[in-house]
Amino acid sequence: DVVNRRPLAHTTVVAVRSFAVQFLRAGGILCAAGNEIILFDSSLAEVRRFSGHSGAVTHIAVGEGGREFASASVDGTIRVWQTSWF
Repeated sequence: DVVNRRPLAHTTVVAVRSFAVQFLRAGGILCAAGNEIILFDSSLAEVRRFSGHSGAVTHIAVGEGGREFASASVDGTIRVWQTSWF
């Protein structure tokens, strides 16, 4: 909460080394990328994992509708993922 200068949520359960973090859509799907991509819901519970890069993911770009995203990795690849299941 930027206005009140306090975190909206925090947890000790999520321990992910992330190089890129992005919200997929308003309402709270958080995408954290490190060696794989992990989606979390608004309570920071893990929803789904995506793997396929052979190196660390360094960038995430979310599509306009928030149902797909692209990831770029140090392995030199870019992958496009669909999240139409939520």
